[in-house]
Amino acid sequence: MTTSKFILRLGAIACAAALQLQAADKASYISQPGSTMRIVGTSTIHDWHAESKLIGGRFECPADFPAKAEAGPVALTADTMIMANSFSCSSGSAMDKVMRGAIKADEHRFIRYTLKEATVKETGTDGVVVSTKGDLSVAGISKPVTMDVTVKPGEANKLTFSASTQLKMTDFGIQPPSPAVALGLIKTADEVTINFEWKTVRK
Repeated sequence: MTTSKFILRLGAIACAAALQLQAADKASYISQPGSTMRIVGTSTIHDWHAESKLIGGRFECPADFPAKAEAGPVALTADTMIMANSFSCSSGSAMDKVMRGAIKADEHRFIRYTLKEATVKETGTDGVVVSTKGDLSVAGISKPVTMDVTVKPGEANKLTFSASTQLKMTDFGIQPPSPAVALGLIKTADEVTINFEWKTVRK
């Protein structure tokens, strides 16, 4: 074997070892059944909510997260998606149609979120609170969103993420829905609260 071939082989072995070590330092989680996303709003008649149980996505973190999390920046990545037409409204099927039209569910089939930055804010035996910054895409418009997310470990290599944040529909080009059957007399408020519980399992 020539010297150059020997050096190339050593380099390949070193790269493979580095990749294996890097993979060992990370953990990947994927969605599992039982997740919930709820949009809560108000109107001139009564409060309302719309809910979906179809949250898909992937989360990556250091292998010892959140057990050994420490305050400060942390290398987390997350990408999630929800089918836009999977939301069901508390006001009934007529409002389902109105809402799906408002968020342009036929044109933009998925609501997506991508995590950009994460900082551990609080740690405890019951989980950690992470301050996050990410991009939320709804109805074809993407906007930055900040929120505190609680990450709780469960049995059998499971993690549950939960958070609550407020958004304005008009920030995403969405006009607050108004049912035609009510002749426009029912008006929904622009601001809504987003609550979610995302259940994942280690891959």
